[in-house]
Amino acid sequence: MFNPGPLDLGTSEETLVTRQIMAVKASQMEESKWSKKILEADLQDNTWLGIRNSLKMGKDYARLEHYGSADNIVIYERPLYIPDNNSLKLKGTYQCHDTKVEGHFGQDKTLELMKRDYYWPNIEDWVRNYVHTCDAC
Repeated sequence: MFNPGPLDLGTSEETLVTRQIMAVKASQMEESKWSKKILEADLQDNTWLGIRNSLKMGKDYARLEHYGSADNIVIYERPLYIPDNNSLKLKGTYQCHDTKVEGHFGQDKTLELMKRDYYWPNIEDWVRNYVHTCDAC
């Protein structure tokens, strides 16, 4: 008879490798969902659409010198360009500020972490406001 509850997988080397593989696959699935959400939101952002279309047509504007594209997603210098979508901005900021790994650093550290991976116009103001309104800080 099956009893629901925690499943003890043991601690053998094979089990540990299996757990690592499961963790990597879960991470890849989450990253895939994140990329899909970004692309869906991108299509709603007129600024992003203009940049992407100009890049696709090969136009060489001075204002586009820092932009590029990879897999249909606009990048800025290296970071991922986040479209004008508050839920995506919140998720990215949460990942760089609120997680147990990051640990509620102040504005400067949070902004440094954000700029490694993300870009959107006025990101500095967004992060400053986010950290200022953080109850834990």
